[in-house]
Amino acid sequence: MLFSLLLLATAPALASEPLPPEPAVREAPARQKKKKRKRKDRDERSTSKSSSKSSSSTGGASPSKPAQVTPPSSPKPSTQPSKQPASKPATEPAKQPTSSQPSQQPASKPAAEPARQPAGGKPAVQPASKPATPTAAQKKPASHAVQTASKKPAAPKQVVKAQHERPADRKAAPALKRSYHRSSHHQHPGRVRDARYNRPSWRHVRHYPHAAHGPPRFWWYRSWYSHWWVHPHYRYRHASFVVVSFDFVVSPWVVTWAPPARTGWVWVPGHWEAGVWVPGHWRPVAAAPVVRGAHYAYVAGWWAGDVYIEGHWRLETRSGWTWVDGYYADTTYIRGHWHPEDAAPVGYTWVPGFFDGEIWVEGFWRPAARDGFVWVDGSFDADGVYLCGYWEPVVAEPGSVWIPGWFDGHEWQEGYWVDEAEYSATDLDTWEPEEGYDDGWEEEVEPEGEDGEPLPLALPVEFGEEE
Repeated sequence: MLFSLLLLATAPALASEPLPPEPAVREAPARQKKKKRKRKDRDERSTSKSSSKSSSSTGGASPSKPAQVTPPSSPKPSTQPSKQPASKPATEPAKQPTSSQPSQQPASKPAAEPARQPAGGKPAVQPASKPATPTAAQKKPASHAVQTASKKPAAPKQVVKAQHERPADRKAAPALKRSYHRSSHHQHPGRVRDARYNRPSWRHVRHYPHAAHGPPRFWWYRSWYSHWWVHPHYRYRHASFVVVSFDFVVSPWVVTWAPPARTGWVWVPGHWEAGVWVPGHWRPVAAAPVVRGAHYAYVAGWWAGDVYIEGHWRLETRSGWTWVDGYYADTTYIRGHWHPEDAAPVGYTWVPGFFDGEIWVEGFWRPAARDGFVWVDGSFDADGVYLCGYWEPVVAEPGSVWIPGWFDGHEWQEGYWVDEAEYSATDLDTWEPEEGYDDGWEEEVEPEGEDGEPLPLALPVEFGEEE
Protein backbone atom coordinates (compact mmCIF):
# COMPACT_ATOMS: atom_id res chain seq x y z
CA MET A 1 0.00 0.00 0.00
CA LEU A 2 2.74 2.29 0.92
CA PHE A 3 4.57 1.39 -2.28
CA SER A 4 1.58 2.19 -4.33
CA LEU A 5 1.19 5.55 -2.74
CA LEU A 6 4.82 6.40 -3.54
CA LEU A 7 4.37 5.30 -7.09
CA LEU A 8 1.32 7.43 -7.50
CA ALA A 9 3.18 10.46 -6.07
CA THR A 10 6.07 10.23 -8.53
CA ALA A 11 4.05 9.34 -11.53
CA PRO A 12 3.12 12.94 -12.45
CA ALA A 13 6.77 13.84 -12.42
CA LEU A 14 7.70 10.95 -14.57
CA ALA A 15 4.81 11.71 -16.86
CA SER A 16 5.92 15.31 -17.35
CA GLU A 17 9.49 14.21 -18.27
CA PRO A 18 11.38 17.46 -17.38
CA LEU A 19 14.72 15.72 -17.52
CA PRO A 20 15.15 15.13 -21.22
CA PRO A 21 15.41 18.83 -22.04
CA GLU A 22 17.97 19.27 -19.22
CA PRO A 23 20.91 17.87 -21.14
CA ALA A 24 20.17 20.36 -23.92
CA VAL A 25 20.23 23.18 -21.43
CA ARG A 26 23.55 21.91 -20.02
CA GLU A 27 25.05 21.57 -23.48
CA ALA A 28 23.97 25.08 -24.58
CA PRO A 29 26.63 26.92 -22.56
CA ALA A 30 29.38 24.88 -24.23
CA ARG A 31 28.02 25.63 -27.64
CA GLN A 32 27.63 29.25 -26.77
CA LYS A 33 31.23 29.36 -25.59
CA LYS A 34 32.32 27.84 -28.88
CA LYS A 35 30.23 30.34 -30.77
CA LYS A 36 31.67 33.16 -28.69
CA ARG A 37 35.18 31.90 -29.39
CA LYS A 38 34.38 31.74 -33.11
CA ARG A 39 32.98 35.27 -33.04
CA LYS A 40 35.99 36.44 -31.12
CA ASP A 41 38.31 34.75 -33.62
CA ARG A 42 36.42 36.35 -36.48
CA ASP A 43 36.60 39.70 -34.75
CA GLU A 44 40.31 39.30 -34.17
CA ARG A 45 40.87 38.27 -37.79
CA SER A 46 38.87 41.22 -39.03
CA THR A 47 40.84 43.48 -36.69
CA SER A 48 44.13 42.09 -37.93
CA LYS A 49 43.02 42.56 -41.53
CA SER A 50 42.03 46.15 -40.88
CA SER A 51 45.34 46.78 -39.12
CA SER A 52 47.28 45.24 -42.01
CA LYS A 53 45.45 47.49 -44.44
CA SER A 54 46.22 50.52 -42.34
CA SER A 55 49.88 49.48 -42.12
CA SER A 56 50.08 49.08 -45.89
CA SER A 57 48.64 52.55 -46.31
CA THR A 58 51.41 54.01 -44.11
CA GLY A 59 54.24 52.67 -46.30
CA GLY A 60 54.78 49.23 -44.80
CA ALA A 61 55.90 50.33 -41.36
CA SER A 62 56.46 47.83 -38.57
CA PRO A 63 53.43 46.59 -36.59
CA SER A 64 54.38 48.71 -33.61
CA LYS A 65 54.55 51.91 -35.69
CA PRO A 66 50.92 51.96 -36.90
CA ALA A 67 49.85 52.33 -33.28
CA GLN A 68 51.90 55.56 -33.20
CA VAL A 69 51.17 56.74 -36.72
CA THR A 70 47.36 56.02 -36.50
CA PRO A 71 46.20 57.15 -33.08
CA PRO A 72 42.44 56.34 -33.68
CA SER A 73 43.13 52.59 -33.55
CA SER A 74 43.72 52.63 -29.81
CA PRO A 75 43.45 55.28 -27.16
CA LYS A 76 46.77 54.64 -25.50
CA PRO A 77 49.02 55.09 -28.54
CA SER A 78 47.05 58.16 -29.51
CA THR A 79 47.98 59.82 -26.24
CA GLN A 80 51.59 58.69 -26.22
CA PRO A 81 52.60 60.30 -29.52
CA SER A 82 51.21 63.56 -28.29
CA LYS A 83 53.44 63.31 -25.25
CA GLN A 84 56.52 62.08 -27.08
CA PRO A 85 57.05 65.15 -29.34
CA ALA A 86 57.30 67.34 -26.26
CA SER A 87 59.76 65.15 -24.36
CA LYS A 88 61.28 62.36 -26.36
CA PRO A 89 62.34 64.18 -29.56
CA ALA A 90 64.48 66.45 -27.44
CA THR A 91 66.12 63.60 -25.60
CA GLU A 92 65.90 60.66 -27.97
CA PRO A 93 68.47 62.01 -30.49
CA ALA A 94 71.07 61.77 -27.75
CA LYS A 95 69.84 58.30 -26.72
CA GLN A 96 69.73 56.84 -30.23
CA PRO A 97 73.13 55.15 -30.07
CA THR A 98 72.11 53.15 -26.96
CA SER A 99 68.27 52.88 -26.98
CA SER A 100 66.14 50.48 -29.04
CA GLN A 101 63.21 52.86 -29.44
CA PRO A 102 64.78 54.90 -32.22
CA SER A 103 64.85 51.76 -34.36
CA GLN A 104 61.05 51.53 -33.97
CA GLN A 105 60.40 55.17 -34.70
CA PRO A 106 60.79 56.58 -38.21
CA ALA A 107 64.07 58.36 -38.71
CA SER A 108 62.24 61.27 -40.32
CA LYS A 109 60.04 61.88 -37.29
CA PRO A 110 62.76 62.94 -34.82
CA ALA A 111 64.33 65.13 -37.50
CA ALA A 112 61.05 66.87 -38.21
CA GLU A 113 59.85 67.26 -34.65
CA PRO A 114 62.81 69.31 -33.32
CA ALA A 115 62.16 71.72 -36.18
CA ARG A 116 58.52 71.98 -35.06
CA GLN A 117 59.41 72.82 -31.51
CA PRO A 118 62.35 75.24 -31.43
CA ALA A 119 60.70 77.09 -28.57
CA GLY A 120 60.51 74.07 -26.23
CA GLY A 121 62.60 73.99 -23.11
CA LYS A 122 64.68 70.95 -23.99
CA PRO A 123 65.02 71.66 -27.71
CA ALA A 124 66.56 74.97 -26.76
CA VAL A 125 69.14 73.14 -24.68
CA GLN A 126 69.78 70.48 -27.30
CA PRO A 127 70.84 72.86 -30.10
CA ALA A 128 73.16 74.54 -27.65
CA SER A 129 74.94 71.23 -27.06
CA LYS A 130 75.14 70.24 -30.69
CA PRO A 131 76.74 73.46 -32.05
CA ALA A 132 79.43 73.15 -29.40
CA THR A 133 81.77 71.51 -31.91
CA PRO A 134 80.98 73.90 -34.81
CA THR A 135 81.47 76.82 -32.48
CA ALA A 136 84.94 75.53 -31.62
CA ALA A 137 85.63 75.14 -35.30
CA GLN A 138 84.42 78.64 -35.93
CA LYS A 139 86.75 79.99 -33.28
CA LYS A 140 89.81 78.87 -35.29
CA PRO A 141 88.89 80.89 -38.36
CA ALA A 142 88.23 83.81 -36.04
CA SER A 143 91.71 83.57 -34.54
CA HIS A 144 93.13 83.10 -38.01
CA ALA A 145 91.32 86.23 -39.08
CA VAL A 146 92.96 88.10 -36.24
CA GLN A 147 96.37 86.81 -37.31
CA THR A 148 95.65 87.84 -40.88
CA ALA A 149 94.62 91.24 -39.68
CA SER A 150 97.90 91.59 -37.84
CA LYS A 151 99.75 90.92 -41.09
CA LYS A 152 97.79 93.51 -43.05
CA PRO A 153 100.54 96.15 -42.95
CA ALA A 154 102.52 93.89 -45.31
CA ALA A 155 99.56 93.56 -47.67
CA PRO A 156 100.12 96.88 -49.47
CA LYS A 157 103.62 95.69 -50.36
CA GLN A 158 102.16 92.54 -51.85
CA VAL A 159 99.78 94.65 -53.92
CA VAL A 160 102.64 96.87 -54.90
CA LYS A 161 104.65 93.88 -56.10
CA ALA A 162 101.73 92.75 -58.23
CA GLN A 163 101.61 96.20 -59.83
CA HIS A 164 105.12 95.72 -61.25
CA GLU A 165 104.21 92.75 -63.44
CA ARG A 166 103.81 94.73 -66.61
CA PRO A 167 103.52 92.94 -69.97
CA ALA A 168 106.73 94.41 -71.36
CA ASP A 169 108.72 93.53 -68.21
CA ARG A 170 108.38 89.83 -69.00
CA LYS A 171 110.53 90.26 -72.07
CA ALA A 172 114.07 89.14 -71.28
CA ALA A 173 116.83 91.69 -71.25
CA PRO A 174 119.21 91.39 -74.24
CA ALA A 175 122.44 89.66 -73.16
CA LEU A 176 123.03 91.61 -69.98
CA LYS A 177 124.49 88.77 -67.93
CA ARG A 178 128.16 88.26 -67.26
CA SER A 179 129.44 84.90 -68.48
CA TYR A 180 130.86 82.51 -65.90
CA HIS A 181 133.97 82.00 -68.09
CA ARG A 182 134.40 85.58 -69.33
CA SER A 183 135.00 88.94 -67.70
CA SER A 184 134.92 91.42 -70.59
CA HIS A 185 131.81 92.27 -72.59
CA HIS A 186 131.60 93.04 -76.27
CA GLN A 187 128.62 95.36 -75.93
CA HIS A 188 127.63 97.61 -73.06
CA PRO A 189 124.04 97.03 -71.91
CA GLY A 190 123.31 100.76 -72.21
CA ARG A 191 124.00 100.89 -75.94
CA VAL A 192 121.65 98.08 -76.98
CA ARG A 193 118.89 98.98 -79.41
CA ASP A 194 116.18 98.57 -76.82
CA ALA A 195 113.99 101.44 -75.64
CA ARG A 196 113.98 100.01 -72.11
CA TYR A 197 117.76 100.28 -71.59
CA ASN A 198 119.56 102.34 -74.22
CA ARG A 199 121.14 105.53 -72.91
CA PRO A 200 124.25 107.63 -73.51
CA SER A 201 127.51 106.87 -71.73
CA TRP A 202 128.00 108.59 -68.41
CA ARG A 203 131.26 109.91 -69.90
CA HIS A 204 129.49 111.76 -72.68
CA VAL A 205 126.02 112.76 -71.57
CA ARG A 206 124.61 116.01 -72.96
CA HIS A 207 121.84 118.27 -71.76
CA TYR A 208 118.43 116.65 -72.28
CA PRO A 209 116.12 119.16 -74.06
CA HIS A 210 113.10 118.49 -71.76
CA ALA A 211 115.00 118.32 -68.45
CA ALA A 212 115.05 121.22 -66.01
CA HIS A 213 118.79 120.83 -65.40
CA GLY A 214 121.88 119.88 -67.34
CA PRO A 215 124.19 116.93 -66.52
CA PRO A 216 125.10 116.74 -62.80
CA ARG A 217 128.39 118.21 -61.68
CA PHE A 218 129.44 115.01 -59.89
CA TRP A 219 130.13 112.26 -62.38
CA TRP A 220 128.78 109.46 -60.10
CA TYR A 221 125.30 110.98 -60.62
CA ARG A 222 125.52 111.20 -64.39
CA SER A 223 124.35 107.65 -64.93
CA TRP A 224 121.05 108.70 -63.33
CA TYR A 225 120.78 111.61 -65.72
CA SER A 226 121.36 109.35 -68.74
CA HIS A 227 117.94 107.73 -68.02
CA TRP A 228 116.28 110.69 -69.72
CA TRP A 229 116.96 108.90 -73.02
CA VAL A 230 115.17 105.73 -71.91
CA HIS A 231 111.47 105.21 -72.69
CA PRO A 232 109.39 107.12 -70.05
CA HIS A 233 107.83 103.89 -68.79
CA TYR A 234 111.26 102.43 -67.91
CA ARG A 235 113.35 105.30 -66.59
CA TYR A 236 113.34 103.72 -63.14
CA ARG A 237 115.34 100.77 -64.55
CA HIS A 238 119.08 100.54 -65.07
CA ALA A 239 120.70 97.87 -67.25
CA SER A 240 123.88 96.34 -65.85
CA PHE A 241 126.12 93.30 -66.28
CA VAL A 242 126.79 92.21 -62.73
CA VAL A 243 124.60 89.10 -62.76
CA VAL A 244 126.54 85.94 -63.64
CA SER A 245 125.20 83.45 -66.16
CA PHE A 246 125.86 79.77 -65.29
CA ASP A 247 125.93 76.71 -67.56
CA PHE A 248 125.33 74.38 -64.60
CA VAL A 249 122.89 74.05 -61.72
CA VAL A 250 123.77 76.13 -58.67
CA SER A 251 122.89 75.30 -55.04
CA PRO A 252 124.45 78.06 -52.92
CA TRP A 253 122.19 77.34 -49.94
CA VAL A 254 123.34 73.73 -49.68
CA VAL A 255 126.21 73.46 -47.21
CA THR A 256 128.12 70.80 -49.17
CA TRP A 257 127.77 72.44 -52.62
CA ALA A 258 130.82 73.69 -54.53
CA PRO A 259 130.91 74.99 -58.14
CA PRO A 260 133.24 73.88 -60.97
CA ALA A 261 136.59 75.56 -61.35
CA ARG A 262 136.59 79.11 -62.73
CA THR A 263 139.62 80.64 -64.34
CA GLY A 264 140.92 83.71 -62.50
CA TRP A 265 138.83 83.03 -59.41
CA VAL A 266 138.98 80.98 -56.23
CA TRP A 267 135.87 79.67 -54.50
CA VAL A 268 135.40 80.76 -50.88
CA PRO A 269 133.14 78.16 -49.22
CA GLY A 270 130.07 79.19 -47.29
CA HIS A 271 129.98 79.26 -43.51
CA TRP A 272 127.70 79.86 -40.54
CA GLU A 273 127.81 83.29 -39.00
CA ALA A 274 125.80 84.07 -35.85
CA GLY A 275 123.32 81.34 -36.74
CA VAL A 276 122.89 82.57 -40.33
CA TRP A 277 124.17 80.64 -43.33
CA VAL A 278 126.46 82.78 -45.49
CA PRO A 279 126.70 81.22 -48.98
CA GLY A 280 130.08 80.92 -50.66
CA HIS A 281 131.38 83.41 -53.22
CA TRP A 282 134.19 83.84 -55.73
CA ARG A 283 137.25 85.93 -55.03
CA PRO A 284 139.65 87.07 -57.76
CA VAL A 285 143.13 85.57 -57.80
CA ALA A 286 144.69 88.83 -59.01
CA ALA A 287 146.04 91.34 -56.52
CA ALA A 288 144.00 94.41 -55.65
CA PRO A 289 144.50 97.26 -58.16
CA VAL A 290 146.21 100.54 -57.36
CA VAL A 291 145.15 103.60 -59.38
CA ARG A 292 147.29 106.75 -59.09
CA GLY A 293 148.41 105.68 -55.64
CA ALA A 294 144.88 104.87 -54.41
CA HIS A 295 144.30 101.34 -53.13
CA TYR A 296 141.19 99.25 -53.66
CA ALA A 297 139.48 96.58 -51.56
CA TYR A 298 137.37 93.70 -52.81
CA VAL A 299 133.60 93.64 -52.22
CA ALA A 300 132.47 90.02 -52.28
CA GLY A 301 129.69 88.90 -54.58
CA TRP A 302 126.38 87.82 -53.07
CA TRP A 303 123.33 85.67 -53.78
CA ALA A 304 119.68 86.57 -54.22
CA GLY A 305 118.17 83.11 -54.23
CA ASP A 306 119.97 81.36 -57.11
CA VAL A 307 121.02 84.62 -58.77
CA TYR A 308 124.64 85.62 -58.20
CA ILE A 309 125.68 89.29 -58.33
CA GLU A 310 129.35 89.60 -59.12
CA GLY A 311 131.75 91.26 -56.69
CA HIS A 312 133.88 94.33 -57.53
CA TRP A 313 136.74 96.47 -56.34
CA ARG A 314 136.06 99.65 -54.36
CA LEU A 315 138.18 102.48 -53.02
CA GLU A 316 139.57 101.66 -49.59
CA THR A 317 138.90 105.17 -48.34
CA ARG A 318 136.79 108.06 -49.59
CA SER A 319 136.82 111.52 -48.10
CA GLY A 320 133.50 112.44 -46.50
CA TRP A 321 132.08 108.94 -46.89
CA THR A 322 131.97 105.69 -44.92
CA TRP A 323 131.72 102.23 -46.41
CA VAL A 324 128.97 100.05 -44.90
CA ASP A 325 129.63 96.32 -45.36
CA GLY A 326 126.90 94.11 -46.76
CA TYR A 327 125.47 91.19 -44.81
CA TYR A 328 122.82 88.48 -44.93
CA ALA A 329 119.64 88.91 -42.92
CA ASP A 330 118.32 85.35 -43.05
CA THR A 331 118.24 84.71 -46.83
CA THR A 332 118.07 88.39 -47.83
CA TYR A 333 121.28 90.26 -48.58
CA ILE A 334 121.66 93.89 -47.49
CA ARG A 335 124.07 95.37 -50.01
CA GLY A 336 127.28 97.13 -49.04
CA HIS A 337 127.36 100.83 -49.97
CA TRP A 338 128.85 104.23 -49.36
CA HIS A 339 127.10 106.44 -46.80
CA PRO A 340 127.71 110.19 -46.30
CA GLU A 341 129.42 111.14 -43.06
CA ASP A 342 127.33 114.29 -42.77
CA ALA A 343 124.12 114.09 -40.77
CA ALA A 344 120.98 113.39 -42.73
CA PRO A 345 118.63 116.29 -43.49
CA VAL A 346 115.70 116.41 -41.08
CA GLY A 347 113.05 113.87 -42.10
CA TYR A 348 115.22 112.15 -44.72
CA THR A 349 116.89 108.76 -45.06
CA TRP A 350 119.64 107.45 -47.35
CA VAL A 351 118.98 105.36 -50.47
CA PRO A 352 122.15 103.29 -51.14
CA GLY A 353 123.91 103.37 -54.48
CA PHE A 354 124.94 100.34 -56.54
CA PHE A 355 127.63 99.09 -58.93
CA ASP A 356 126.39 98.43 -62.48
CA GLY A 357 129.43 96.45 -63.67
CA GLU A 358 131.25 99.51 -64.96
CA ILE A 359 130.71 102.44 -62.60
CA TRP A 360 129.38 103.15 -59.13
CA VAL A 361 125.97 104.86 -59.32
CA GLU A 362 125.66 106.89 -56.15
CA GLY A 363 122.67 106.96 -53.80
CA PHE A 364 120.60 109.95 -52.64
CA TRP A 365 118.47 111.28 -49.79
CA ARG A 366 114.72 110.68 -49.80
CA PRO A 367 111.91 111.53 -47.34
CA ALA A 368 111.60 108.90 -44.61
CA ALA A 369 107.83 108.77 -45.10
CA ARG A 370 105.27 110.14 -47.50
CA ASP A 371 101.49 110.27 -47.12
CA GLY A 372 99.66 107.93 -49.49
CA PHE A 373 102.84 106.21 -50.70
CA VAL A 374 105.10 103.32 -49.75
CA TRP A 375 108.77 103.09 -50.66
CA VAL A 376 109.88 100.09 -52.75
CA ASP A 377 113.57 99.26 -52.29
CA GLY A 378 115.79 98.77 -55.30
CA SER A 379 116.90 95.27 -56.36
CA PHE A 380 118.53 93.32 -59.18
CA ASP A 381 116.39 90.96 -61.23
CA ALA A 382 117.56 87.68 -62.76
CA ASP A 383 118.41 89.38 -66.08
CA GLY A 384 120.85 91.85 -64.54
CA VAL A 385 118.49 94.84 -64.59
CA TYR A 386 118.54 97.02 -61.50
CA LEU A 387 115.02 98.11 -60.52
CA CYS A 388 115.71 101.42 -58.79
CA GLY A 389 113.80 102.25 -55.65
CA TYR A 390 110.67 104.38 -56.06
CA TRP A 391 107.44 105.54 -54.41
CA GLU A 392 104.32 103.49 -55.02
CA PRO A 393 100.77 104.71 -54.21
CA VAL A 394 99.10 102.78 -51.40
CA VAL A 395 95.72 102.87 -53.17
CA ALA A 396 95.68 101.48 -56.68
CA GLU A 397 93.74 103.17 -59.47
CA PRO A 398 91.50 100.61 -61.25
CA GLY A 399 92.23 100.18 -64.94
CA SER A 400 95.56 102.01 -64.71
CA VAL A 401 99.25 101.13 -64.46
CA TRP A 402 101.63 103.04 -62.20
CA ILE A 403 104.73 104.40 -63.94
CA PRO A 404 107.37 104.67 -61.18
CA GLY A 405 109.23 107.87 -60.61
CA TRP A 406 113.04 108.11 -60.61
CA PHE A 407 116.00 110.21 -59.52
CA ASP A 408 117.74 112.09 -62.38
CA GLY A 409 120.87 113.06 -60.45
CA HIS A 410 119.36 116.41 -59.42
CA GLU A 411 115.83 115.82 -58.17
CA TRP A 412 113.01 113.30 -58.01
CA GLN A 413 110.92 112.88 -61.16
CA GLU A 414 107.41 112.00 -60.01
CA GLY A 415 105.61 108.86 -61.17
CA TYR A 416 102.15 108.88 -62.71
CA TRP A 417 99.22 106.68 -63.72
CA VAL A 418 98.68 105.51 -67.30
CA ASP A 419 95.54 103.92 -68.69
CA GLU A 420 96.07 100.17 -68.93
CA ALA A 421 94.86 100.02 -72.54
CA GLU A 422 97.22 102.85 -73.49
CA TYR A 423 100.08 101.16 -71.68
CA SER A 424 99.48 97.82 -73.41
CA ALA A 425 99.20 99.51 -76.80
CA THR A 426 102.60 101.23 -76.43
CA ASP A 427 104.98 100.01 -79.14
CA LEU A 428 108.51 100.11 -77.76
CA ASP A 429 110.05 98.98 -81.06
CA THR A 430 108.87 102.09 -82.91
CA TRP A 431 109.64 104.56 -80.14
CA GLU A 432 112.52 106.89 -80.99
CA PRO A 433 114.60 108.48 -78.20
CA GLU A 434 116.01 112.00 -78.38
CA GLU A 435 119.23 112.57 -80.29
CA GLY A 436 122.37 111.57 -78.39
CA TYR A 437 121.08 108.35 -76.81
CA ASP A 438 124.07 106.40 -78.21
CA ASP A 439 126.79 108.97 -77.56
CA GLY A 440 130.00 108.20 -75.78
CA TRP A 441 130.25 104.44 -76.18
CA GLU A 442 132.88 104.31 -78.90
CA GLU A 443 134.96 107.41 -78.15
CA GLU A 444 136.71 107.83 -74.83
CA VAL A 445 135.68 111.11 -73.25
CA GLU A 446 137.08 112.06 -69.88
CA PRO A 447 134.38 112.94 -67.34
CA GLU A 448 134.03 116.50 -66.21
CA GLY A 449 133.86 115.99 -62.48
CA GLU A 450 134.59 118.03 -59.39
CA ASP A 451 138.31 117.31 -59.70
CA GLY A 452 138.43 117.08 -63.48
CA GLU A 453 139.54 113.43 -63.50
CA PRO A 454 138.39 111.77 -60.26
CA LEU A 455 139.29 108.30 -59.16
CA PRO A 456 136.68 105.66 -59.97
CA LEU A 457 134.73 104.65 -56.88
CA ALA A 458 134.43 101.08 -58.14
CA LEU A 459 136.15 98.88 -60.69
CA PRO A 460 135.07 95.61 -62.30
CA VAL A 461 137.21 92.51 -61.97
CA GLU A 462 139.08 91.94 -65.22
CA PHE A 463 141.26 88.95 -66.03
CA GLY A 464 141.06 88.48 -69.82
CA GLU A 465 138.62 87.62 -72.55
CA GLU A 466 138.26 83.85 -72.45
CA GLU A 467 138.93 80.96 -70.19
